[in-house]
Amino acid sequence: MKKKNQDKLTEYYQTHEQNMKSLEKEHTFPKNFYAKLNSGKNTIYQKSISETKTFDETWIKTIESYFPSIEKIIQNPKSSLKYNEEVVAIEKAKKIRSTSIRHLASHTHYIKEIRDGVVMPKKLMVEEVEVNYGTYENRFIMTLIDRLFSFVKSRHDLIKDNIISFQKKRFNYVSEFDFGDLGVEMSLDVTFKEDLEDKSINQYNHSLMTRVEYITKRISSIKNSPFMEMLKGEKKVIPPIMQTNIMLKNVDFKNCYMLWLFLDKYNTLAYDVAVKEKDLKVSSLYQSSIERLALNMFSTIAYNQAIHKDEYDAVPTKEFVKKAFKYNSISIKDTIDNPEPIVVEDERINQFYLQENLKLFKKKVDEEIDRSSTYEVGLKRALRETISISNAVFQHHFELEENDDVFSRLVKDEDPEKLLIDRREKAKIAKIIRETKEVDYNNAIRLERKLMKEIENANLKLLQSMDAKALEDAQALEVEMKLKEERELANKEQQMLADHLQLVNKNRDNLSLERKEIDDRIKEEQDKHEKNNQAMLDALSEHLNKGFEAKLQNLDKHFEQQRLAIEKEHEKEVKRLQREEKQALQEAERKAKAAYRQAVMQLKKKLKLEQEKALKKLKLQREKEQEKLQKDFEKLKIQLAKRKEKEILEIDKNGKKDILELKKNGLEPKTEPVKQPSLFDEV
Repeated sequence: MKKKNQDKLTEYYQTHEQNMKSLEKEHTFPKNFYAKLNSGKNTIYQKSISETKTFDETWIKTIESYFPSIEKIIQNPKSSLKYNEEVVAIEKAKKIRSTSIRHLASHTHYIKEIRDGVVMPKKLMVEEVEVNYGTYENRFIMTLIDRLFSFVKSRHDLIKDNIISFQKKRFNYVSEFDFGDLGVEMSLDVTFKEDLEDKSINQYNHSLMTRVEYITKRISSIKNSPFMEMLKGEKKVIPPIMQTNIMLKNVDFKNCYMLWLFLDKYNTLAYDVAVKEKDLKVSSLYQSSIERLALNMFSTIAYNQAIHKDEYDAVPTKEFVKKAFKYNSISIKDTIDNPEPIVVEDERINQFYLQENLKLFKKKVDEEIDRSSTYEVGLKRALRETISISNAVFQHHFELEENDDVFSRLVKDEDPEKLLIDRREKAKIAKIIRETKEVDYNNAIRLERKLMKEIENANLKLLQSMDAKALEDAQALEVEMKLKEERELANKEQQMLADHLQLVNKNRDNLSLERKEIDDRIKEEQDKHEKNNQAMLDALSEHLNKGFEAKLQNLDKHFEQQRLAIEKEHEKEVKRLQREEKQALQEAERKAKAAYRQAVMQLKKKLKLEQEKALKKLKLQREKEQEKLQKDFEKLKIQLAKRKEKEILEIDKNGKKDILELKKNGLEPKTEPVKQPSLFDEV
């Protein structure tokens, strides 16, 4: 408690004690009450209890150590290529692959026509390549981040609600006594909570809370990252987790898998509670004050119940049967919290427990196979034993065991109605177990059918591959025979080519002689032809030069006429634009003047309104001042009148006294008319 409040409390308490002591001296009732109270059974105890909670920080260190791996993965997520197949019109097909040709060959109704051996399709199946980030590994990381967010947030809320440690002081007073014809039972229980004197404990918890808040902010930023937005519509993974090659060989993914197992295993929030207790003694003065408190309580309640007895008797009563409570003795265990770990997550089957069960089952299968003659017999024994464990759990929990005890049959005092209800309930449970096993059995049949179908498909693929291999071998043999025949034909053709080459060499010599004679003749003809062409070219060039000069003169005249016409047109256009510009300037000037006049008129109106408002305000102010002066003047008149009246009464009183004194002395006063002063003269 603060010092200021403590001082006020001390002052009030001392005053109250003095008043109570003085009342006890004046009345006899307190002495009688204290005598009856002390003759009864009284119990007082007062304890000081300090309770400190210290939370486990193992999970904080673990999550902090795995954060770098998660951040590294979300910055560079794994991706794969996704091929989307779509049948489009031939005009929209951008790229044709081998799959498009195979699809067209199996869907011939998409062929428009075949022209000269060329296939003209009207539609084609095209593949669009898309980068897919919805891989199993990325979905695993997305699910892990969601789990980690809820894991940290739930513990943050729990630590926030239980972070403050405190110490409390408890006072308990119980009294049983007889007062006249009344049996009185009185009890008072008061608990004070206050901060610990040792501040270091709360500082540790606050530092732990700071780390948890930092982790919460960090995981919140990861949850709102572009990686999570990119995988927003993807499906979350469900245990058991498949360990792909990436998750086995990549260090960061392996760390994330270990974090998943840690979250499965750590489903509570453990904390330690340190309790310190000490008994506080009650002094004689303190005991006297408690007895006075009991006196106040008894007198207040007894007096009010006696005064309001008629009113209470008129209240209607309600009758009911209330069973008695069982009271235990109060100890330190009743006033503190037990340090039980707080269960945060559900303890249903998860990856950690699944792995442990897999290890046990694998060990059992290996043992049974070693004992048995064949693999099938050992596997059947292991499965039967595993199923028998679950059956034993059901039978033990629901009490479905068959009781073959002979002595239980001799007991004939069982209630048949209870027995019927019990057998119906057990039959209902047995039906539920049977239906559940039927679902499991049907799932096993579906799995077996699926595997048989896969075996059939694999067998068909194997036969097809064997047929394809035989066809390839036949084709290879046929190609080899063709190559052999072609090799023999090539040898024969080579011999024929050698004979033909000798004949060609003889003909080539004859042709070279003839070519030389023909070249000489052609050279003579070319010389004559070149001379004739040169003369014709000279005459043609002279004729073309004359025509070109005449055309140039005509073009110059034509261009000059066009230039003059363009200049005249340009001058007309310039004059027209100048006229339009002048008109626009005049129009703008006219509009500006009109706007200026309108603005001036508005300013004048505004000034006039402001002047009128100011005049009205001054007029009202002047009227208020006049009213105030009038009121002050009226008050002054009333004050002067009262003062003058008081003075006149004083003078009259003094005059009467003087007259009485003169009469006593035997003298008669001379009465003269006294002029009453006017109020306005005084003013």
